[in-house]
Amino acid sequence: MEDLPGISTSVTFIRNLLVCICLLPSAAILAEPQGPIDASVALDLQTQKVLQAIVDGDWVTASEDAKKLSHQFPDYALGQLLYAETLQVTAGLPLRHNTEERFSLNYIGLLLEAQARATQPSAIAGSKNASGYSEAGNNAVTFPAAIVHTGSTIDHVILVDLKRSYLMLYDTSNTEPKLIKRHYIASGLGGFDKRYEGDLKTPLGVYNIHGFRSDKSLPTLYGSGALMLDYPNSLDKMLGRSGSGIWLHGVPHDQKSRSPRSSEGCVTMANDYLLDLHQTINLHATRVVLSDEVNWVSPELLASKQKQHIDLFEQYRTAWTEMDITALYSLYNDGAWPLAAKQHGLDGDLKRVSQDTQMIADQAQSKHAQTLANTTPATLAVIEVPGAGGIVQMSFRHGGKNEIHTTLYWRQLDNGQWQIVQELNLDSSI
Repeated sequence: MEDLPGISTSVTFIRNLLVCICLLPSAAILAEPQGPIDASVALDLQTQKVLQAIVDGDWVTASEDAKKLSHQFPDYALGQLLYAETLQVTAGLPLRHNTEERFSLNYIGLLLEAQARATQPSAIAGSKNASGYSEAGNNAVTFPAAIVHTGSTIDHVILVDLKRSYLMLYDTSNTEPKLIKRHYIASGLGGFDKRYEGDLKTPLGVYNIHGFRSDKSLPTLYGSGALMLDYPNSLDKMLGRSGSGIWLHGVPHDQKSRSPRSSEGCVTMANDYLLDLHQTINLHATRVVLSDEVNWVSPELLASKQKQHIDLFEQYRTAWTEMDITALYSLYNDGAWPLAAKQHGLDGDLKRVSQDTQMIADQAQSKHAQTLANTTPATLAVIEVPGAGGIVQMSFRHGGKNEIHTTLYWRQLDNGQWQIVQELNLDSSI
């Protein structure tokens, strides 16, 4: 768990913390619901009402709302804490000296949860700035920079802001991603940017979901179920990362939430959020982006980034279909080309191959070149990979009945040129 700077042994600190964390820059805390409210959404909204009242210095309203919260959700630990603290302030009771028990790890965890909930956007999507929010707090419509382009094979992107402890679900069936859900989550006890087994960190990266496990097949810790991620994927392995068992899962049924830093590396959330997520998405048409911090771009900048990467895809497609040896040689870095060439049945020494025009003609009949000839950006998905030094994941499908799923990882060089650092080709859909 992260240390809280400047912890004192005074209740004054706790009260000041509850106030100060709410004064940090954030979007408007409250928004009107855009549909039926389930239990967890109701809990989130009521919690944010309490925190907003504290921001406003209205301790009477804060205490009244906290009382409702604690009565409606008696097993919600943070709700009980907020009620106790606001009740003592409104009752004018003398400050109580803290005991060792009051500053237990569990108590500090609740303070961290209050901090995370107070500084994140509303629990309900659908406000004027429905796609994101700006640090300046204005109403300009913005989009997450990481979701550059999604084609017809990607229906949803789950974007997790690990720093601020919330998850956003985007419908990506159109040109611009549309935010449809947003809520609080918790993550690894050790923080994020997982490097090895046992570091208790949550990974940074872009992942596929390879299955769902129900609560009947899992220990009680996992709550109502788990969406299993493919960490470590091929890029993680190339970057030397290890570990396993990174999931999105629920919380024990006798809890409503967990501290922001409390898991062994998984992303956890309220059980009805987890089940709703599972019911909303197609597992095989969803990407999960685990990010250290979400950056936002304007519609104009998003369109510019989309064009840049579509042009990059066209360079790749044209180089293969025309067997342009010089272009191919420039598109791959030294480590990626030999493996890619082997996958496509080509000679890895492009310099030697370029001297043999007959060999080039023979190689032009490769399956990869043939299937790419009729491929368009319609299935193209482009997502920036958090924590990977500027690497971008580009994936697309081609080949008709005998479909091939190709994933390219690109990195931009200091001179502005993009090169492929890894290529994967699967003969069946993911």
